[in-house]
Amino acid sequence: MLKLVAKQVDVDSMLPFPYSPFAAAQHLFGYNDPKLLKDAKKTEFVKFMDICEHFFISHPASGQKEGLELERVMLFLPASETLTKQMEITGMAEAIVNFSANILFNQPKDTEIKNGKQQAKPLYITGDDESVDFRYISSSTSKEVVLVVENGAFFIGVSLNRKLCKQFDYCIHLPTIRALLERAYNAYKLFYGSFSVVFNADLVHFKNVLDSFFAPYLQLLRVCKTPLVDLFSGVDFLPLGSLNFLEVHCLMTNCLEEFPQIKKTIFLYQERLIQYSVEKRDLIVLWHFLTQTIVPSAMQAELTPEGILNEKSTANTSTSDSNKSGFFVDSSIIRDYLGEFSDHKFPKIFILDGENDDKCVEYYLIAYRVLNATACFFVRADETQNDSINNDFLENLSDFIDTKMSSIASTIGEQFSNEITARPNTNLDIPYHFIYFNPDSLSFRKSFAAPMVISAENAVVNNAVQILPSSMHRLVYESYDKFISECSATSSLISQLYIKADNDWWIVFKRMERRFLALFLPQQYSATTTIADIQECVDGIIQSRFTNLFIS
Repeated sequence: MLKLVAKQVDVDSMLPFPYSPFAAAQHLFGYNDPKLLKDAKKTEFVKFMDICEHFFISHPASGQKEGLELERVMLFLPASETLTKQMEITGMAEAIVNFSANILFNQPKDTEIKNGKQQAKPLYITGDDESVDFRYISSSTSKEVVLVVENGAFFIGVSLNRKLCKQFDYCIHLPTIRALLERAYNAYKLFYGSFSVVFNADLVHFKNVLDSFFAPYLQLLRVCKTPLVDLFSGVDFLPLGSLNFLEVHCLMTNCLEEFPQIKKTIFLYQERLIQYSVEKRDLIVLWHFLTQTIVPSAMQAELTPEGILNEKSTANTSTSDSNKSGFFVDSSIIRDYLGEFSDHKFPKIFILDGENDDKCVEYYLIAYRVLNATACFFVRADETQNDSINNDFLENLSDFIDTKMSSIASTIGEQFSNEITARPNTNLDIPYHFIYFNPDSLSFRKSFAAPMVISAENAVVNNAVQILPSSMHRLVYESYDKFISECSATSSLISQLYIKADNDWWIVFKRMERRFLALFLPQQYSATTTIADIQECVDGIIQSRFTNLFIS
């Protein structure tokens, strides 16, 4: 068994890249707080590297020649592992992928190799890229996921140690690990584009970039012990009245017409999404970057004493700024968390071009913050050669949207303040946990908190309910896998499953078309002994708290 050697990664000592999506999380969200890590077994979250046996990225074509097998290894963590072991692990993954690909020629690519035997797997509705090829590999000591990306040119593999997972009360669910791995890959692509772009340009630089990105990413990654929370990937939409939504939509549309440089837009209120025109496949990773980095940085800037913000900022220097409610979230504001920007004011990202869904294009992300609203504008990076993002453009843009955004943000704030005041607090009367996901709209909500201090991501925290007992984790995963498998095998548009665990918790799964709702009902419902009674309780919960969930 491969022995895990702990590697302490100093984020600040990493090779500089345009910005790090991890530094903000490290400083703002308390990842390094010893209090959070004092007793990991009693917490809801686990450090990924505490249960990880190894992580690698390989390029099989580079190690085809005899004696040069090590050349296929682009990145291997822990780096202290012997070269022989690195070759063995990456070579075994390549052999299994090729072997199973031959067996499954003209068959679905999703297969699991377990104890040397091929097994079929159910289809999942997770919001991640379903076109990514992958393999599950299980042994007596570990469980491994291998992604085959970029037309088979690169493999991304991760192995979890069964013994370490047991020590931390973490139940391994391979589809969940696959989802986490795909999100890590998508985060890399957001900042650098595809692997092939950097690999073909400079191999040495490519290896350095991989290490400087994935090493801190994995060190800061926390995985949730509660089943299904990490499996789904979506965004938290803010439901608005038709008139308020129309105002936001018209403002963003007018910006596109008034400023030809702007190609795409996103509009957030607090950390919840209202409007977007980016490609749907880019939405999730962009939303995570905005809500975990850009918005928290803007919130920190709002706490800055008046006058210091404009003194620091390079994009908020207009003489009329003192009369405006908002400001640009530029490099000077997010520098403390993301590192210095070398040659540009705003973050550079790679997202899909609407004209070619297979090609990632470099854009500048220009964020403007007014009250609790954040408008994001995407400008093609190559157009800056004509100085399209200059002071005149920024001043005209802020003049155009500042007053309108201020009015919209105030209206939305009043609307939800009134709704919260009028809404009865049913959490105390009906305690439960829930997970809701709609893969078509990418709407995702949960009652379990994220591992953050300031930003709870898209969590709706219910402190009145105890955490799901660890003894139920495997039951939830196995029940979900069977439920989804049976849903895939039938043509029924509506499916549901009710389970009463030995500890008197109820597990309820409901699926309407592709929309999914999971309810976890604690011991307070133990008196409900029949399916008819629990169905009545569940119907009451949905009517009182989830009226629109199966519509969104």
